[in-house]
Amino acid sequence: MSKSLSITGWDAAATRGGERSRFHSRSAPRLLSQPSEAENSFLSAWLCVPLLFGAFALLTTAVILKEQPLFWRNAGGYPIWMRDTVRIFFWPFLIIFTGCLGMWSTWLLGAAANRGRSWGSSVTAVTGFWAALGGLMFYMVWNNLENVTDGHHWHYHNPSSLVR
Repeated sequence: MSKSLSITGWDAAATRGGERSRFHSRSAPRLLSQPSEAENSFLSAWLCVPLLFGAFALLTTAVILKEQPLFWRNAGGYPIWMRDTVRIFFWPFLIIFTGCLGMWSTWLLGAAANRGRSWGSSVTAVTGFWAALGGLMFYMVWNNLENVTDGHHWHYHNPSSLVR
């Protein structure tokens, strides 16, 4: 019989007649055993949360700047490169962020289902991110809908609101 060494001790080839070797006892400490594929997927999904927070903070900044009338005028004091960056990259970034959030939500909830526990924290995180994105979209669209209902064009800003 051949014995091969794995990270956690002797592998399945080290068993004799259905017995487990002393390295594969059922009472082995959890630190020595390999995490299952479901646990790895679940932990990997949670490691994406800081990246999503950073991207969401960047998106929030872009939405707030995009809806300020002074941001688009020289009177606001914002550099031209910043205005161009928001103008060019806002919609692609929003679409990519929404797609990544959708994939992450599917991944996290699927990993939680395969793992069989931690549903509460997963559902809370997914719901929180989608609610925050919905709030940003509401903020972004609200001013424009107000303009249309007042009889102005979509991105109208009252000239009196541009005075500092």
